[in-house]
Amino acid sequence: MRSSKSSISESERLWRKLKFQEKGRVEPRIEEIRIFLSETTLNNPGYWDPKGWSPTTNLPRTEFFPHLLPRTEEQGNTGQARYCLSKAITADPEDISLRFHRASLYVELGEYQKAAESYEQISQLFPENVEAPKTGAKLYKKCGQVERSVSILEDYIKDHPTKADLSIVDMLAAVCMENNVHDRALQHIEHAQLLYCSGKDLPLHLTIKAGICHIHLGNIEKAEALFSVLQRETCDHAGLISEVADSFMSLELYDFALKYYLMLEGNVGRDNWSCIFWKDSHPS
Repeated sequence: MRSSKSSISESERLWRKLKFQEKGRVEPRIEEIRIFLSETTLNNPGYWDPKGWSPTTNLPRTEFFPHLLPRTEEQGNTGQARYCLSKAITADPEDISLRFHRASLYVELGEYQKAAESYEQISQLFPENVEAPKTGAKLYKKCGQVERSVSILEDYIKDHPTKADLSIVDMLAAVCMENNVHDRALQHIEHAQLLYCSGKDLPLHLTIKAGICHIHLGNIEKAEALFSVLQRETCDHAGLISEVADSFMSLELYDFALKYYLMLEGNVGRDNWSCIFWKDSHPS
């Protein structure tokens, strides 16, 4: 049985009218979208203060949508919010905040693939933005698409041949290392040092990642040379020292692992540590 006209809310009635009129159209119906948004929110006293805004003004700016989305989600109108965001983006394609809002809405809805693709699109349209490729890479990884995760980060680096955000390099190296592609991770780190840190030292966390890559590639001497900086700054970098020790341990290089575990512990308990490692490396 169909709902009677009186049982349909005003916002729902406007929504149905807008969707019906939209069929076959190419250009967005900006005026109707404005009216729908106003009816959806302004009928709820205390929720949105329409100061300086009415359905007859220009399309609502970015600050309107943080108020719209929670309300539509509360009412179960996420489809309406997504539709209006898409139309707003069509009307104002240069507004990056609207695109971020749509991408974050996809995340909230658990549509991680669409969210990842949205962040990748933001990265392509606004190449100076750092957060879009980083978030997109995380979401692609969450979807099990490691290569696409790597690709979006590599594209950012290619688009910035002389200056790139090193946090992108760090994340890219981490993704490669997690997937046992240590030679590829090392290439990215060394590339960053050559282009972005010429004549200067790499940030310590990247130096340590490079050393860990060398461990996995069998270049122990090169790794030890890179790790030497940790011996001078033990107290300040316990987390990095632990990473190095764990990496040696995972490859059953117990003597090297012991060296770095002892850097964390000091000389206290040296005999106990030696006994533990002797048992681990010489099972009965």
